[in-house]
Amino acid sequence: MNEAQLLAEIVARPHELAARSAFADLVGGDRGAFIRAQLASSAALRAEPPGFDDDAVLLAEDLLVGHEVEWAHGVDSLVNSFRYVRGFVEVATVDAAWFTQHWKMLFERAPIRHLVVQGLAQAPGFFECDGLRQLVGLSFNLFGTPAYRERLDDAGALALASSSRLAGLRFLDLSHCPLTESSKVAVLRALPALRACVLDDLIENRLEDSIDGSTLGAMPSDALNAFEVAHGHFEALHEVDRTRSLVLLERY
Repeated sequence: MNEAQLLAEIVARPHELAARSAFADLVGGDRGAFIRAQLASSAALRAEPPGFDDDAVLLAEDLLVGHEVEWAHGVDSLVNSFRYVRGFVEVATVDAAWFTQHWKMLFERAPIRHLVVQGLAQAPGFFECDGLRQLVGLSFNLFGTPAYRERLDDAGALALASSSRLAGLRFLDLSHCPLTESSKVAVLRALPALRACVLDDLIENRLEDSIDGSTLGAMPSDALNAFEVAHGHFEALHEVDRTRSLVLLERY
């Protein structure tokens, strides 16, 4: 396969890695080294137990400098911001209304697997968009952005829970979203593949080694204990990266 054919394969099968490795071998140079470095860091994060390949992460960061737009294959002109995972743009910040109209164009340029979503109030049909079927991750965490006032609310959470397009969703970030307890329960019960859900108060507290500060484990917060006593156990609320005490989107 040539470069264009491999890129088409990567975009068509965003969850598979063989074509990404082949693309890295074909193009070589800094681009190939960047892809290989991100694949290595991703493999460490996806291992059980998860790890963190500092050398691969730092190498990828260095190689990306000056190439962020060049290697994005035009995604930069379509979205508000973007992020590389496993060598290609997998994460995009989009306006909900734009995505419902133009998701095919976006998916033709990059193996998008995760979205950070803004402007839900202007897109009442967002959760019925067929483009959501490809996603494994969604974030509505808009803290620190101008779009913070447009956070997901209870009506949006119930629309999410009712969507038939999210059967493959594995990661969901609802940080800083003003949701009632009943809305949280509805979302957690509605998503069969969900492995990690980030909710502000429903967290595990990191346990550190008193000598070197390393993470020994985690204990549920009082709020999480009370929530699960009332509504049952939700494994997605306990998926914590033990190495850095973070739920990391890149694991999914």
